Amino acid sequence: MDLRAGAYGGGVLRASHDGDLRPLAGFVATTTIDRLDFGVSWNAPLERDGLVVGNTVEITIDAEAILEGP
Repeated sequence: MDLRAGAYGGGVLRASHDGDLRPLAGFVATTTIDRLDFGVSWNAPLERDGLVVGNTVEITIDAEAILEGP
């Protein structure tokens, strides 16, 4: 499994919805897995050659955080 991640906005002050400036942090991580490695082997053949579900699954995680302070 290969994991690629990138960060954006870390420690940058941006205007929030209420007009306050608060530190923001965020990241995007993506990876591709083979579902067969996890025992997910169900599939069904299509009428014209091929399968309903491929073996490769792409996972993407998008996360953002805003520092809440006193």
